[in-house]
Amino acid sequence: MDVSVYGRHYLLRLLVYSMVNNIRLELYPLLIICVSISYLIKDLHRLIGFGECCINRITQLVHVSRRIFFCHDRNRSITDQRKQESIPGLVDVKSSGYPKKPAGRNWYDGVDMVKAFIFDCFGVLASDGLLPFFDTYLAHDPELLQAAESLCRQVNAGLADYDDFIRQLSQMAHVSEQAARERIEHNVPNAELFTYIKDKLKPKYKIGFLSNAGRNWLSEIFEPWQIELFDAVVLSYEIAITKPDPRAYQTIAAKLGLAPAECIMVDDLERYVTGAREAGMQAIQYASFEQLKQELETTYMLVRQR
Repeated sequence: MDVSVYGRHYLLRLLVYSMVNNIRLELYPLLIICVSISYLIKDLHRLIGFGECCINRITQLVHVSRRIFFCHDRNRSITDQRKQESIPGLVDVKSSGYPKKPAGRNWYDGVDMVKAFIFDCFGVLASDGLLPFFDTYLAHDPELLQAAESLCRQVNAGLADYDDFIRQLSQMAHVSEQAARERIEHNVPNAELFTYIKDKLKPKYKIGFLSNAGRNWLSEIFEPWQIELFDAVVLSYEIAITKPDPRAYQTIAAKLGLAPAECIMVDDLERYVTGAREAGMQAIQYASFEQLKQELETTYMLVRQR
């Protein structure tokens, strides 16, 4: 039955007409009920519309309130950040014992979580003979240099023989095999750094050794007491993985019994420093002993405070 406006008017007219003309209808009760229901439905529609209006208003108020609080929190965080950025250099926070992060420098947020230092070999713990050989004999020919670097990666991954590597490099450089070997294997231990590791780091931290190497020549380069400083040694040719593959850093951390986040990698090449950070470690790019010592004792505040 139509309960619209026209439907209600029709029912009312039918009811009034039948009463005025004394027409007896058996449907009077039904007509009265229908009219009553139609008005009841009309009232319900009005109530529902009013309720929907109230809900819409409440929803709008909630959205406005959320925006107000969000803007307030954002402005407060921006203000706090600007206050922190306005503080130059290191700030000594006596309550926590930790300095603030200096702008533009590496920083380990959990200083007390550092449990190990991992050192690269060539260019850090010992002088590098291979890169100077490349610079002297192969740098003039980019294609030749690229071929030599590719061969070096194969040797470091354990995919090629080291002696064959030396022989091929000597042919590329047009020097004797003996001369090439002497130049490449001229690796002098960093005595100053080893002394620092023995006196300052070893008593408090684990020491790791991670290097891209074509064979194990630790005993040929280092003295026994220097080798004994290392709690774990990982050479790339033994695991068939070279830096900067994250698995290389994860392997040395696992051999130390630590998580990568608990280790600091020291390497002289930027791409390997970046690889260490991507693997979850902190990293320092080594330039000289004095630079490393200063960074550890001032920026990281690790050695001097303990």
